[in-house]
Amino acid sequence: MQNYDPIRVEQSSSFFCWCRYLYFGFLLATITAFHVATVREGHLWGDDFALYIHHAQNIAENRPYADTGYIYNPAIPVYGPRMYPPVFPLLLAPLYKIFGLSLLPMKLEQVVFIILTLALVFVLWHRHLGTGHCLALVAILGFSPALGSAKENILSDLPFLFFFYAAVCLLQWTPSGQKQCWTRGLALGVILYLVIGTRTAGITIVPGLLLYEWLRQKRISRHTGVALVICAMALIAQNWFVGAVPGGYMEQLHSVTARTILLNAIRYTRTLAGFWVGGIPGTFSFLVIGAVSGLIFMGLLSEHRRGVAAVHCLLAPYMLLMILWPFGAGIRYALPVLPWMAFLALSGLRELSARFYPCYPATAALAF
Repeated sequence: MQNYDPIRVEQSSSFFCWCRYLYFGFLLATITAFHVATVREGHLWGDDFALYIHHAQNIAENRPYADTGYIYNPAIPVYGPRMYPPVFPLLLAPLYKIFGLSLLPMKLEQVVFIILTLALVFVLWHRHLGTGHCLALVAILGFSPALGSAKENILSDLPFLFFFYAAVCLLQWTPSGQKQCWTRGLALGVILYLVIGTRTAGITIVPGLLLYEWLRQKRISRHTGVALVICAMALIAQNWFVGAVPGGYMEQLHSVTARTILLNAIRYTRTLAGFWVGGIPGTFSFLVIGAVSGLIFMGLLSEHRRGVAAVHCLLAPYMLLMILWPFGAGIRYALPVLPWMAFLALSGLRELSARFYPCYPATAALAF
């Protein structure tokens, strides 16, 4: 205690803070360069992207939003709804206005949403994981084949992922005063609309928000009520300008059976396991999946001790919808689960390291 110098400690803390952001900025720049350099020409024909671009074309050319020429067939609803929500086409419309039907700018916009999502992930979990593990989390997600493939598709998946985690960050933010509480309520209302207006499945964020509020304080606060009212008003305005969105999902509900639920549970388990090994089978892959599963379990125990978190409450109804929906879409629908799953694995690794590394440094290094 004799050598304690508060000024030196503060300067040291400031230095490490700058280093943290320097490392993070360098990592984001590297991930950005990687994704920009690996953008491919053309597009796989999945036909959903064409409907999004056609909506964007209608917005840019001031034509009726739903006038795409797509003839909806209620007998085969899995092909898609009559029209998609307007937020993603609104994001594409300026690019179409400037570059026409060139897909490259649209794919680069997808890269932007990857980087923005990674920034939110870092902000959200840095306090729990620390700098080293959080940088590892960003790297695991940023260089993953899942996001690398997602950027090649002109779909709403990546914007939805960004808006979803923006809502999580807003809920985790603790305002310091009444003015900030109202600011958070207003911002949350806008974000709630952007989540739902980007993908219809985002409606699950509303029960998730109510669940979080109830578990945390056994009531719905006024600021959350304001957010819900703003979201509802935005959805009403959306229906006024572009029509009711969507038509075509309700017809698919008759296909929900116990068999489809079981198949979805198996499919998504395989999909999430494949995230860690690139979908490559083999003995080594099974060893990796087994090790990661143990770390995720430890991370879940750690999160349980920490208490209610916004990401758990928002993901719970979304994951339930994934399982119940009769037609699985693979990694596309599972994207919001990936950051949380990787966080749990690294949280488990951090706890395991803290317990055993001081006693068994050589064994820990060998295991790594």
